[in-house]
Amino acid sequence: MFETYLKRWNLTPDGDPIESITSNLLPVKSSDGPAMLKVPKKADTNEKTEIALRCYNGFGAVKLLAANGLTTLMERTDPQDLKALALSGQDDQASGIIAATIAKLHQYSGPLPDLPTLQTVFAALLNSTDPRLKACANSAREMLAGTDRTLLHGDIHHENILNSPRGWLAIDPKGIIGPPVYDFANSFHNPIPHTELVRDADRMQRMAAIFAENSPHSVKDLLRAAHAHAGISTIWFEEDGESSDYMLKNAEILGALV
Repeated sequence: MFETYLKRWNLTPDGDPIESITSNLLPVKSSDGPAMLKVPKKADTNEKTEIALRCYNGFGAVKLLAANGLTTLMERTDPQDLKALALSGQDDQASGIIAATIAKLHQYSGPLPDLPTLQTVFAALLNSTDPRLKACANSAREMLAGTDRTLLHGDIHHENILNSPRGWLAIDPKGIIGPPVYDFANSFHNPIPHTELVRDADRMQRMAAIFAENSPHSVKDLLRAAHAHAGISTIWFEEDGESSDYMLKNAEILGALV
């Protein structure tokens, strides 16, 4: 799976292959230095990683070195992510790093690229008749009602922010256009599946306060975005044939806070 791109981009393997849920990755040496070759396991037409990384141009995110379709060659980071930090008693520090990373990403001020909108992403929730998701759908409508739109990473969480010689950098953006508050939403539900940390109303409120201190968003708007995300994630879990209990319980906790 890697051979074609090793030849095309003149790369040399520099470590063992890594398999994630969605991709196969290989550490390599390139003319630009240490890099990571990522080959998705299946096509995801909703993922616009290349476009988003080109817009970020290495500011707050890994540098894109080359791309061919959904296969990408990216600046290599350290393996350390924020999950270990959050689980080692430094959860608030991890939240601060998340907020600082999002702040950098949201400094993108160029023309908004032609990408899917968050309204489209949330269509299944907005149109749902499932009574379990009614409150989440209402939170989604309120989140989407504003007019502010930006380039969203679309999948910020503890394992998508990695350390590097340049500091903490985001990886694997989905590339969506929508209200900037949404980029904070997924982190409230992470790191998955550590329920002893995640399913804590005090932690959710504390995280929202840290995000609010480091962004233009209010605590209520941040919690509402997290509540909305729990609803659409419930639908995604069930579409993939997985249990939605994790997100439904998070939605219940957040529903009492918004």
